[in-house]
Amino acid sequence: GRFIYAIGGESFGVKNYVEMYDTSSNAWTTKAPLLTARGGVSAALYRNFIFAIGGAGTSMEKYNPTTNVWTPAGSVATSSGLYILLVLPRADLMLSVASSGLVTERYNFDTDSWCTFGVPGGYTPSQWLSGTVAQIANHELALVYDSEAGKIFMFNASSPATGWVLILSQKLPGVTSNGCCATLAYYNGLLYSVGGYTTSYSNIVFSWDPVARPASWTSVTGLNRVRDFAATVAAP
Repeated sequence: GRFIYAIGGESFGVKNYVEMYDTSSNAWTTKAPLLTARGGVSAALYRNFIFAIGGAGTSMEKYNPTTNVWTPAGSVATSSGLYILLVLPRADLMLSVASSGLVTERYNFDTDSWCTFGVPGGYTPSQWLSGTVAQIANHELALVYDSEAGKIFMFNASSPATGWVLILSQKLPGVTSNGCCATLAYYNGLLYSVGGYTTSYSNIVFSWDPVARPASWTSVTGLNRVRDFAATVAAP
């Protein structure tokens, strides 16, 4: 989509901030805040709503970009505290992945409820995971990002039995603490690593091409406000 939303996060306390980035004008705009301040939050666009989960127990809320309003939504089943929301449009799936072991659940939009989906991936992250979904080489891929370790894992919706596969092990360039607690977004063929904690709370943003796979990430315009444990969503 044209817009990228940065949602919640931490910066000397848990925040309910919501900002929208316009990729055409290269500018950020403040939007309606979350109902609940969330650090370690994850968000995703599904059926024209943005859903946010994590950092506040098992609760979830959804945002209408047209009306600029947040409302409560169904809670996830697995108690983890930190989650990743991933939407696979072709399969019409929204998945919640618990950061401990990649335990995955599937959301039912009609009943506003969750159920277990698939099996755990068995990976223990360095600290915190974020994720996104990408259309690469005609494949619908779910991606999970361990920014402290510099690792990205992939799940191919067309061959779910393969499970989660490591596709990148590359830390951010020139970042002392390896960009821990950064979040991942995908737009127009590029992956974006947003914010995080280096020697302090950071506003850094990097891009990376998952097809060309260059030797390093590329620095782009940073956030207006420093933060880690945020969420990023690309939306129309």
